[in-house]
Amino acid sequence: MDANTTTADTPAEPDQQWLGGNYLADAGQFASVAAFWTGIESFMQGVRAADRQLYHDKLVARAGAEGIAADTAAMIVERADSGFVAAQAMREGAYATMDDLVDAALGLHDFLVANEANIEYRPASTSTADPILEAVPSTQAIGDQMLEMVD
Repeated sequence: MDANTTTADTPAEPDQQWLGGNYLADAGQFASVAAFWTGIESFMQGVRAADRQLYHDKLVARAGAEGIAADTAAMIVERADSGFVAAQAMREGAYATMDDLVDAALGLHDFLVANEANIEYRPASTSTADPILEAVPSTQAIGDQMLEMVD
């Protein structure tokens, strides 16, 4: 699935500074964050589009590799396929959660980029500081929106 839905230039993980104070104040400098979450979005679209067929094809291949008699393999595959279909609602719930996560991450990124001129980065003086406190918005409204979106 990964090979069919991921491009070579998609980051494997978000930048290490993602959600840190420097990112929150200077999100425009972290294009890789948007690229990562856009890649996750594409990956999930690919999973959604191909999950049933890929499951079926891998099951048929595995049954063939195990040397199961054709009629027995057909019964096993049919039963497994029906179980996979029956679990569709559960998968859709997981897909919806991933959609929400991607939407939240990209929405936050867009908000931070749009408000970058109004958020100052002030590095903490201790290693135990909350990274959110390092991103100092110019207004309470921007600060409240940023905290809500991070949450």
